[in-house]
Amino acid sequence: MIKILKGNDCATVWWNIVKPTGKEVDSLKRQFALHPVNIADIVGIAKHPKIDKHQNYSFMVMLFPIYDRKSRAIFPFEMDFILGTDYLLTVHDNKFQPVARLVRTEERILHSMGRKNSLLAKPPSFVMHKILEELFLYIYPIMDHITEEIDEIEKSIFQGKYRQMVDEILMTKRKIVNLRRIMQSHKNIIRKLIDKDIAIQRNSEVKVYFEDLIDRAKEIWQILESQNEHINALHATNESLISFRLNDIMKTLTIFSVVVFPLTLIAAIFGMNTQTMPLVNNKHGFWFIIGAMSIGTLCMFLFFKKKNWL
Repeated sequence: MIKILKGNDCATVWWNIVKPTGKEVDSLKRQFALHPVNIADIVGIAKHPKIDKHQNYSFMVMLFPIYDRKSRAIFPFEMDFILGTDYLLTVHDNKFQPVARLVRTEERILHSMGRKNSLLAKPPSFVMHKILEELFLYIYPIMDHITEEIDEIEKSIFQGKYRQMVDEILMTKRKIVNLRRIMQSHKNIIRKLIDKDIAIQRNSEVKVYFEDLIDRAKEIWQILESQNEHINALHATNESLISFRLNDIMKTLTIFSVVVFPLTLIAAIFGMNTQTMPLVNNKHGFWFIIGAMSIGTLCMFLFFKKKNWL
């Protein structure tokens, strides 16, 4: 679906393209003289960001995260930009709420307020910056959600719920890893766009805006680094607590087996039923054996107590 946003005497025509069909892609290729490589990128699924500079336009692929509440996972979704002298094409799967919200806002402004208050009154590079800015801002709530999860995990660990937190820690680590993989190239791609696009270079105001996007990408990366270090520290702490608990259980079982060892030994000796077994014919023999077992167990108990092993 292609939606064209334009106003009278506006500097920019914004083509917002959602899930384009084969015919729509062919039409765009002919109208804007798009390179076959870029067409392949639009039709296919990108694995990483990229930027290409052509004579009449700049082509850029960006990946942004989407949080799926059902699976509690973060997935990358593609956003393609085609930046021309008086037009901007955005191609995506309609997964980004900020873009849809911006489109609705611009439609309302164009219909009611006219050109003066419209974003499209400014150059295409400025419109592109605004879209990127909204997409970057969209990432902050996702990171805030991860921070809340980390805080909850930390609280639960020190409340003794470290066994239940194993899955939660791994789930949170997966989110951070996916988000880091999505965001790792953004600042370099934007820097290349600034260096390659002549329109941005000539417009000092727009260039400053794109420099600000680089700073925002760095800030996001620093937050992700901090979250990654925090969850790794909690993972190590949780593993240490589980290991300590298991060692404590093994220690208890070992002490118990050693304490009752005299009972087992004496019972085994008197269970041999040989003819010369002492105390067998003694009427108080049973109580002598029980007494020996009790004394042996008590001695082992006092020994462990003296060594502070209990």
